Amino acid sequence: MIENEINKFYSLIMHERQSIKIHIHNYPLLINWGLFTEETAKALIASTREDARLYEKRFRQANTAITSQIETLLNWLIDQRVLIPHPAEVRNYLLRYFDLTRVLRLTCKLAVDWFGRQSQLSLEVYHDPEIEDHYLTLYIRQLQYNEDILKRIEELRAEYEIDLTDSSGWLLVTTDFRPPL
Repeated sequence: MIENEINKFYSLIMHERQSIKIHIHNYPLLINWGLFTEETAKALIASTREDARLYEKRFRQANTAITSQIETLLNWLIDQRVLIPHPAEVRNYLLRYFDLTRVLRLTCKLAVDWFGRQSQLSLEVYHDPEIEDHYLTLYIRQLQYNEDILKRIEELRAEYEIDLTDSSGWLLVTTDFRPPL
């Protein structure tokens, strides 16, 4: 049975070799596509030139859709007057942890509603200096801090933290007690 499967691909490869250049793509993360080889633990996709273009086109479209959603979210945040000092860092973090976008949108909307225009919201990627860890941080900054700022931030965290359990990334809402930039 395995020999029949191998022969099917062998005949395709031999035909392709005669007519056009052979395209064999090695995608280590896509074991559900094509043939899985135990020796290399990698998926091999053997296809004609047209099939390869179709796959690559679909892969690009999926990647473009994610990028488009992230750009839409970042533009929405800017429209909500959320400061993003290092947009490339935030964009890269969201590309890596795309499932966080849903929580981020809700959290920023709540923060804008709760803290209003008297506060500056700044979305940044925090890099821990002691260990290799980074996560999104939404800083709330005010000219004059009220005594209840930490309590209000804790109440806001309670609204979104349960949704973070299903996310691969992390989001922290806090203040650094700095004045707005």
